Amino acid sequence: MKNSSTDYLFVYGSLRRDAGTPQHQAMLAYARYHADGSIRARLSWVDGYPVADLEDTICSDVICGEIYALYDAQALFAWLDDYEDCLPSSPLPHVYRRIQYPVNLDSGMVLPVWIYVAA
Repeated sequence: MKNSSTDYLFVYGSLRRDAGTPQHQAMLAYARYHADGSIRARLSWVDGYPVADLEDTICSDVICGEIYALYDAQALFAWLDDYEDCLPSSPLPHVYRRIQYPVNLDSGMVLPVWIYVAA
């Protein structure tokens, strides 16, 4: 994983503030809310969970979410990779994979963030 001075995470499902999940609360031990943002991707659902599909390069759909600045990216991703079942030891096929991707902030800026997308 690349370490910058600050790593960011984009969330668009169960980790958002308004989802009200215990996982969101657990994430706050490692991250703080930074801004709202969006990506162009197709949103699909797998077992009741949203999955951003970046493979459709002409997609005009927009997925809105939240960006979090990370206090401890290594610890957060150890926990989240397990939660999202995308560890090398997780059962196949994986639903998610974690990548860095540019996200559009509502302010108009673009920020490289970590995001879980369709595997």
